[in-house]
Amino acid sequence: MTVAEQHLILRVAGDLLRSSEAHRVLDREGVTALYDEAVRISGGEGSIPSNQTTTRFADRLIASGLLSRVQRDLYANRAVEPAVQPNELTPKLRDGAVVGLYTVLGEIGIAHNPSRVVTALMPASSRSIGLKRRVETPVGDFRFIGISEEIFFAGSEADRLDPIFSYPRATPERALCDWIYLAIQRGPGKIASPPLDLAAEELDQDRVGRLADAMGVRGYVEAWMAQRAIFLEDEEAEEKFSQKLGF
Repeated sequence: MTVAEQHLILRVAGDLLRSSEAHRVLDREGVTALYDEAVRISGGEGSIPSNQTTTRFADRLIASGLLSRVQRDLYANRAVEPAVQPNELTPKLRDGAVVGLYTVLGEIGIAHNPSRVVTALMPASSRSIGLKRRVETPVGDFRFIGISEEIFFAGSEADRLDPIFSYPRATPERALCDWIYLAIQRGPGKIASPPLDLAAEELDQDRVGRLADAMGVRGYVEAWMAQRAIFLEDEEAEEKFSQKLGF
């Protein structure tokens, strides 16, 4: 392949990455498919490239500022708009993971201090329940917490997952219930309780109730809500707003 042909393929690939239908996050298979499509559009005969060709192609896309490497064989599309956010990488970093907890509550203002670390829950085997795994990447840091499949899938999908987003993301109500659930656990999965200054009144209370019932934590959720009500009645509550998320 001539240098001119390589430049043409790269230019076509850039156009594909900028298109409204472009993948925002690509794995190795996605880069391979992108190369094949760019070759076809450039007038060549499409074929599955070798691993070496795919690697060189990915390196050229990175050097051209079209992709950024998140980790081995995982890339963020830098040409697409709006820019790729770290949250979108979550399901690619850990299969089945759902963005939740203080990431969800912080980004929508329910929690007063958004977390710089993307936190997600994932279904785990009995050996991995409660384990926390931290993943650091050039585009952001992630924390994954394993919970049992029974709890992970408790409740209807409409109550659990926010359909507005293109990646798996918990509803705010589910994020709160998960937080309280993890706070009452023992062992490595335990985390600090949600701060009482959360703007929980903005949540759908009916949905909170349904999820709490499905997860078996209604009593704990009601106890936290009652404790929060007492906190808010304190005339000095405004001065006691938490400055940290407690982790």
